Order: sequence, then C-alpha cells, then structure tokens
Amino acid sequence: MNSPSPSTSVILLLSAAFGCGDAAKVVDIGDNNTAELGVKLSDYSGTWEGYVEAYRFSDGSDRVRLQIAQDGTGTLELGDSPPLVVARDQVALAASPTQIPGFRYPLSDVSVADERIRASVQLLKFLDDWCVLFQPVLQVPRDASGPEYACSDQQAREAPDCWDDHPGAGLCVANACLVSCHCNADSCYAPSYDVTPNQVSGNTLDGMLLEEGDVLLGTLHLDVNRLTFRMRRQ
Repeated sequence: MNSPSPSTSVILLLSAAFGCGDAAKVVDIGDNNTAELGVKLSDYSGTWEGYVEAYRFSDGSDRVRLQIAQDGTGTLELGDSPPLVVARDQVALAASPTQIPGFRYPLSDVSVADERIRASVQLLKFLDDWCVLFQPVLQVPRDASGPEYACSDQQAREAPDCWDDHPGAGLCVANACLVSCHCNADSCYAPSYDVTPNQVSGNTLDGMLLEEGDVLLGTLHLDVNRLTFRMRRQ
C-alpha cells in the first residue's frame, strides 16, 4: 500500500480536527471584516439610538439619537421631545441655544482614525436658524457705538431683561434678538464666537464600535459636560 504524501496527511489532519466548513473559516480569518470593523466612515453610517449615563436633558430624558450618512453628514438629537421647528417667539431657547431637546444639531469635521469616529457638534446651530427669521432694520438715529443694522429698533435695548418672563411678548423678542443676533443690510445671522476648548469648539463626539458593529460607545463633550453614551444601531 502506498503511504500518503506529506501534503495529503496535512489535509487529512485539518479535516479531522476542524471539519471542511471550519477549515474555510480559518482561512478567512486574515480577511475577516470584523478585524477591520470601524476603520471606514461607512462602518458608522445609519441611525443610532441610546442614552447618556447619569445625566438628563431639560425634558427629563437621557435619550440621544445620532444619524450619520455615508458621506459623513449627520445630526445629533438630544432628549425625547418632538422635532423642534424654530420660531421667532422661542426667546427662552435663544437664551440657552445649546442642548435643546428635539433640535437636530449638525455634525461637522467627521473623521475616522484608530477605529474611532470623531466629530464636532454644532451646538449654536439653533441661533443660526433663529436669527435668520428676523429682517434687518436700519438704526435711525444710530448710536455711534452700535450697529448700523439690527433685528429691531434700537430702543428695544432699553426693555427689561425678559428671557424668562413673557417669552412671547414683542419687546422680549426684540430684546432677545438684539442680544443674540447680528445684522447687515441683507440679513440677520448668528455671530461667530471666539471660544475656549471647553465651549463651542469643544463640543465633540468620540465613539467606537462594539458587538460586531451594532453598538456605538463613547463620549459626548457638550458645553462643560462630559457624558458617556451607549447607542445601538437601528
């Protein structure tokens, strides 16, 4: 009887130990997608829902919802409130435009490195959408130290501070937009802010994939809060 060749012996041993199907998995280990999970932006695309630990937003909820497209565009929604439609009379929200439940804050500077996704959260986007609702008003007579255009007549600056009292009143809206918005001859807009790392420029998301890509775990830096989040792919 002829003895099996060395190569035949190796094949027989592998078949006996693992079975034919398992042998194929062993071959595929080096190319397994799981080993490369989290290195591409598309690995994070989709809708994610979950919660932040030991923290609640102003509506009493700890819910967070993240949407990321394959091109990196996306939004972060905080709390468990209905989608917010920005309106002129939302004075109290304009006073505290960050972390508004129901508002979808855009992501920017989205990148993937070291199997982690990182992005900036544009927490002042509410002011961008709110200020454009006002028409610029030429200030006559103009205060030499004031702007040439504003969202309301200059006399509204003399109105009492009413962020919390009668938020829908006309003078309150005028006072709020004068404080929060800038205008030129064409439009009104949210000002650009010089910020510290703990303020707007520090509003970031940093996360990594777990459980074969079904869970996103990481940290949100929102204003001065550092929050741990856990979200599941929907």
